[in-house]
Amino acid sequence: MKQKKLSLKQQKNMVNARSHRSTAYDQIVEALLVAHRGKTLECSYNNTLIQIHNSRTFDLVVGDRIILGLSEDKDPELLEHIPPKNVLYRIARDRQKKLLAANIDLACVVLAIQPEPWEQIVAQYYTHLRNLSIPCCFVVNKCDQNSPPQWLIERLNYFRDELDVPYVQTSVYTGTGITQLHDYLNNKTSIIIGPSGVGKSSLIQLLLKDQSIRIGELSSSSKGQHTTSVGQLYFFDTVTRLIDSPGIRQLAMEEFSVPEILQGFDDFQRAGCKFRDCDHIDSKGCLVLRAIESGSIPSHRYEDYLYLRKKFLTS
Repeated sequence: MKQKKLSLKQQKNMVNARSHRSTAYDQIVEALLVAHRGKTLECSYNNTLIQIHNSRTFDLVVGDRIILGLSEDKDPELLEHIPPKNVLYRIARDRQKKLLAANIDLACVVLAIQPEPWEQIVAQYYTHLRNLSIPCCFVVNKCDQNSPPQWLIERLNYFRDELDVPYVQTSVYTGTGITQLHDYLNNKTSIIIGPSGVGKSSLIQLLLKDQSIRIGELSSSSKGQHTTSVGQLYFFDTVTRLIDSPGIRQLAMEEFSVPEILQGFDDFQRAGCKFRDCDHIDSKGCLVLRAIESGSIPSHRYEDYLYLRKKFLTS
């Protein structure tokens, strides 16, 4: 979801509006939205938590930057929503886009031994996040229970070595990988995402230690159940923040064009196919197909590409 750039006239109007408003408040400040509870917003400003009532029609999510008017004789007022650099969303049951978080520096995609992921999950999350301009890493949780399947390790090793996407295996019971995961989060605003039941809340609780987060158990169907109903931003320190958001079972890849799908296949682009707008399916002389035949691009990458095309390509 690309943010619309403001015109010069719109920017001037915003500056003028701020100037006129400044006389009505003791301070005009920029704050960070840390929780959205209906019409009640919790914001952080100058290491202080401020609650405000959102009476305006701003479509806000955790991580948004906003402008507040502060006065001693009246409640804080939401004046402006600063356009975010990126926004993460999913498709809700009514088929509408549900915004989850904004201004994300790193998305940590958590998978687990149980519930077992499907084979194309790595490529699907990566492609989705690439189109949203959100860097990512992968976390394989519950590694104390068993070894990850070989197909998953092969894919994650390839993403790490060829696409510079790190991954770490973790366990909340043994502490395996927690220090490495914490290093990934350092100096960033990150979000923990992934299917339900993979242990996202348990990981966050272990990372934060002094925060109380409701934790659930896997449902009898082993598909997991949601244990986080409202997005929340937590602070490690002033520059390291972590967002906890409800589990994402269905990503927003409802209709993608071929160029958008190829955003998740950087290695295909590096193959240097000479045909513009090549679909890499049956074009004679396609260098991507040659690279797959020679083994320089592994077959699982092509399997993932065909899967995403079949499931998400616009007609």
